[in-house]
Amino acid sequence: MNNRQNKIIAAVLLVAGSAFGQQSSTPMTPTQRLQQQQQQATQDATTQKATVQGTVFKAGAGFPLKMVRVTIRRTDLTGAQTGQLPTTAGQTQTQPARNTTVQTTTDDAGHYLLSVDPGQYRVSVDHDGYIHQEYGQKSYSGSGTNLTITAAQKLDNIDFQMAPAGTITGHVTDEDGEPLVRAQVTAQSYTYSQGKRTLGQNSTAETNDLGEYRLYWLAPGDYYISATARRGGSAGGPRGGGPGGPGVPGGPRGGAATDTETYVSTYFPGTTVPESASTVGLGPAAEVRGIDINLRPMPTVYVRGRAVVPV
Repeated sequence: MNNRQNKIIAAVLLVAGSAFGQQSSTPMTPTQRLQQQQQQATQDATTQKATVQGTVFKAGAGFPLKMVRVTIRRTDLTGAQTGQLPTTAGQTQTQPARNTTVQTTTDDAGHYLLSVDPGQYRVSVDHDGYIHQEYGQKSYSGSGTNLTITAAQKLDNIDFQMAPAGTITGHVTDEDGEPLVRAQVTAQSYTYSQGKRTLGQNSTAETNDLGEYRLYWLAPGDYYISATARRGGSAGGPRGGGPGGPGVPGGPRGGAATDTETYVSTYFPGTTVPESASTVGLGPAAEVRGIDINLRPMPTVYVRGRAVVPV
């Protein structure tokens, strides 16, 4: 390569470099600079974490509770934002979801700390033997309130006073006063769903060899208590059917029952329909004893048939 060619290449590179330098060094207008700053500020604000902290105490005692499960759940996201996207068939499909629920546990001092994105949330606490509670809840069966959390906000003193749950105990016996073993005992209460009053199940237990049962960790309220003889449940003593024998709901009872008599589900204090039953009132940390139920054989009718699917 001769000197003339070298000079031509150098001139071309110099011109290209000068043009690039002029393009890259072109100053931004004030409007462009302001828009860039606003975009950066918006991005920073939406990504800055906020913190929520507080202490959980035992109600009435004043001392902190450790190992309490604290949950903060976001309430202002749509299905698409939480990863639940509708399909053409009306089903849902899972997509990579945003973090809508954060959990932690309290330390030895009952303190907790949560870090979340800006948004609206509900905070709740759970602990074995205590009543579930949401922040801002006005009653034991009510709902909590939303917390509106902004970027980089430090939300302190979100404290809870947790009340111990209640207990209901009693015995289940047959018509002769003998204990019924492995009878199923259920606590039920009325709730409202879409304007309809329905009787729902809250807790279940089985009787032991003495016919005793214990329904525990119940929230305060009014409960209907019912008992049903289960498979293998039978009257104690030599006349019992023994494990695996009679005593099945809808089948013959244990002992000297006839083929047309069964033990049927019975509500406290001794009725087969909840409308005639008495409720058992339970307060926080209360233990109500002596809710005994006596099961008696009743004539029953067996209905047989076939279910046919129309063509």
